[in-house]
Amino acid sequence: PEPEPVHADAGPDQTVSGTLPIKVTLDARGSTGIVGGVEWWSGFPELYRFCETEDCPLVLTVDSGFTEDSQPGDQRTFVLLAFGETSVGGYNITHTDGDAVTITLGEIEEAPDSDEPEEEPDATEGVTRSDVVEP
Repeated sequence: PEPEPVHADAGPDQTVSGTLPIKVTLDARGSTGIVGGVEWWSGFPELYRFCETEDCPLVLTVDSGFTEDSQPGDQRTFVLLAFGETSVGGYNITHTDGDAVTITLGEIEEAPDSDEPEEEPDATEGVTRSDVVEP
């Protein structure tokens, strides 16, 4: 039997929450056929390719693109292009297939207040007597 053409699978749609910037993991491991390479694309704020085909992993963690102006329910779409090659009747045929995953913003959590001074770390914490150097 001849190998099946590549079929791109960008994974299920996701809802993400947390403190900005929120990272999202894109997962193309559900793609089938002989996948020779993939590309992950985004359309915000303009068309952007995350990596070159030959160097692009099936699983990629990227910034979701949500900003402090984003509202719960806002969405971003990431597009997966998968490339493969099959042989049909002695001819090599290159296949390209695409799929998209939609990322929906859940709740944005407030970042810790950076106006409050941070506690100074205890310089002697974890130090044993033999580690202390006297001036």
